[in-house]
Amino acid sequence: MRESFTTADGIKLSYRVEGDGRPVVMLHGFLANARFNFIEPGITA
Repeated sequence: MRESFTTADGIKLSYRVEGDGRPVVMLHGFLANARFNFIEPGITA
């Protein structure tokens, strides 16, 4: 599920909730995105 919120200084941040268990924050690189780095390879599963 994709969600987002706006910070106190007006920046919109988006995040995706996948699976169960303890939260893990995964950051992709400059020229990548979550789909190619984490979803398609099966890491989020």
